[in-house]
Amino acid sequence: MKLLVRTAACVLLAGCSSPAYQPPPRPAPREASHVVASMGQTWNAVIDVLALRNIPIRTFERASGLIVTDELRVGDEGGAYASCGTVDGKVLPPDRATYNVLVRGDSSQATVRTTVLWSRTEEPGAADCASSYIWERALETDVKARAERQGRMVAREMVQLQKAPPGQPTVEPDPLVTGPPTIRKADELMENLGFRRAMTDAQRIGIVSGFNEIAIDTLALELADLALTSSSTDRSLSGLYLAYRGTTGHRPGSAMELFHDGQSIGWYNNAGLTWGAVR
Repeated sequence: MKLLVRTAACVLLAGCSSPAYQPPPRPAPREASHVVASMGQTWNAVIDVLALRNIPIRTFERASGLIVTDELRVGDEGGAYASCGTVDGKVLPPDRATYNVLVRGDSSQATVRTTVLWSRTEEPGAADCASSYIWERALETDVKARAERQGRMVAREMVQLQKAPPGQPTVEPDPLVTGPPTIRKADELMENLGFRRAMTDAQRIGIVSGFNEIAIDTLALELADLALTSSSTDRSLSGLYLAYRGTTGHRPGSAMELFHDGQSIGWYNNAGLTWGAVR
């Protein structure tokens, strides 16, 4: 009789066997990472690292130092980067993320701060999740290493310029610095990891059917039929442009001319995507 009473009570209360959800803890504040390199070098390093990770950028404002992505889907690996709460002690992983990077500094040093807005759309779970900061610190570490390496190269070249006698060669060729820009073959471009990932993704989803460099810092893209109607075209071309620009050393004239059925139909450059215009 007592067992029947306890069972009935559990049914009425509707909670005896339900999983106990606990919201995520509030993340602790975190300082930005210090970089011994100029803001420009740090900014370029962020662009390179995001391209290498195949993360398309929605907004980048050099004046404010802010880089923002769209909300992107996160796989099972998200559980290592954030907690969206727990159910009976099991951590609920995020399934969406928006990546923000803020770069501040001057001509000699900079800071970079990464903020990832992790979220979970499935129940149970919190709309906003608590980051472990593993992903953010890893990106800042990569940016710091890349920017400071570039900064050391520039500093070394400046010292050599100052020491060189008038009328004499100023610096010895540096094996890490490429020579004058030339038109490259497709397989040469694909040797760049960031470009290869972006191009492979664009071809996989049916946006780009072919490409080749037709002038220094100018990439011709043959767009597939799907590119003219797909909502993914702008995002895919944005990531591809950033990756291509990385192969040119971020020279300001870097651009992509867009073709369809052999006809020029637009451009992608620093101003963004322009349809039906000739640069």
